[in-house]
Amino acid sequence: MDSFFEQQLAVLNAQMLSSFGTETISYQRRIAGTEAGGDADLQAVPIDPLRLEGFTNGNFAVRWLQKQDLEEANITPAKGDIVRLADGTFTRGGNYTVMQIQEDLGGGVRLVLERRST
Repeated sequence: MDSFFEQQLAVLNAQMLSSFGTETISYQRRIAGTEAGGDADLQAVPIDPLRLEGFTNGNFAVRWLQKQDLEEANITPAKGDIVRLADGTFTRGGNYTVMQIQEDLGGGVRLVLERRST
């Protein structure tokens, strides 16, 4: 049986997904600036865009993913990887470069992305 903490985390995750929804992103590993394998389509939660987007005219984006999804796609995120986003309410579509990666204890991965020419 799950611990009380795991049960509460599951409730929080379900509420977050129903509040914010998910989107499909295309993740591409890069090594020394060149493609390192095919693209992987992953589900991401578009949270936090207003803190960055409101001041930068569509140059930054933040996406949350589940570490388990990255592992199943055999991806270890690295600075410099490319994430393709579709046009959305808060984000211009296009290729974004991974600038920061943060993991949390609940199995989440936060990617801070910057729109660049690739």
